Amino acid sequence: MSRFLPIVCVLILSIPFAASAGEPYKDRALIAFLDSLTDSKSFYPRTLDFLFEIKNPESLVALTNYYIGEGGSEDLGQLITQMGYEVLPQLQSELKLPIKCVQKYMKACKRERTDKTREILEYIKAIKSGQVLCPELDDCPAPNPSFKRDALKRAP
Repeated sequence: MSRFLPIVCVLILSIPFAASAGEPYKDRALIAFLDSLTDSKSFYPRTLDFLFEIKNPESLVALTNYYIGEGGSEDLGQLITQMGYEVLPQLQSELKLPIKCVQKYMKACKRERTDKTREILEYIKAIKSGQVLCPELDDCPAPNPSFKRDALKRAP
C-alpha cells in the first residue's frame, strides 16, 4: 500500500492542472488584465480598467474560465452581451468545454464548471432576447449597432 502512495499523490495533484494546460494567450489586453488580476500588489479598480481594454470576443469569452470578482463578472457580462450575436458562436463553443486556464493564471481559475456554465447560459439568454446585462442600469451603454437587427433576424 505504501509503495503506491506516491503515485496516488502525483495523480491527485495533477488533476487540477490537466484541464488547465491551456495555450498562452496572444491578446495583450487579456494578458495585462490577467497579470493584474493575479498580482497581489495590483489595485483592483485598475485591474477592471484593463478589462475594458479587451475588445476581442474570444478573449472576453476566455475569461469565463476565471474568477474575476463579483464586479468584474458584472462588467464582463456587459461587455460580452453588448457584442450581441457576434460573440454567440464563441459562447456556444466555450459552453461545451471544461474549465481551462493557463498555468500562469491558475490562482484565478474557477473551481466549479457549474459557475462557468451558469454565466455563459445567462449571456446567451440575454443576447437572444436582445438585452445588454448592465450593472448600472441608468448608465448602460447601447448595444453594438447591428445587435438589434441581428437579434431580430436570428431570434428562434
